[in-house]
Amino acid sequence: MKNQYVMLLFFLLWGLTASAVGPQLSYHGRIVDSTTNLGVTGAVDFIIQVRTPTTAADNCILYEETQTKILNNGTFVLGINNGAGVRTDTSGYSVEQIFSNKNTFGSFSLLGGACNSGNPFLYTPSATDVRRVTIKFHDSTMALGAYEPLPAQTVAYVPSAIDSLAVGGF
Repeated sequence: MKNQYVMLLFFLLWGLTASAVGPQLSYHGRIVDSTTNLGVTGAVDFIIQVRTPTTAADNCILYEETQTKILNNGTFVLGINNGAGVRTDTSGYSVEQIFSNKNTFGSFSLLGGACNSGNPFLYTPSATDVRRVTIKFHDSTMALGAYEPLPAQTVAYVPSAIDSLAVGGF
């Protein structure tokens, strides 16, 4: 009987490892009610976006996913690109490409629907470019389809960390 539990645990851990989808980011936060300053509790829908840097000529979505989390006292952790959400953008670029400034694959060819201008955009990252992460949320107290944006966060060192995955071909 004891050996069966050990085998079950081994396969469970292997399955969790196999479900990893590449480099991941974590976004930690807390949502509080503006009237009571109490943390929001219950189901909250999130839209997570990685966007071009402010130095780019247009504000475009490079990556987008949605997640639903059950919050307790407003605290949440969003795992970006960890398989918990549903990717909704159509860029086709991997997270490695999105955060890479080496530009080994060329430029990002972004569709007009992904950009604030509504026009297609060709973005070529420079060596010092950063990316912006924007989070929007919707809870049960909000109107259907209404999302509240959190302030955009600049992600400056993640590109370097992801680029280091390919040092020396490893």
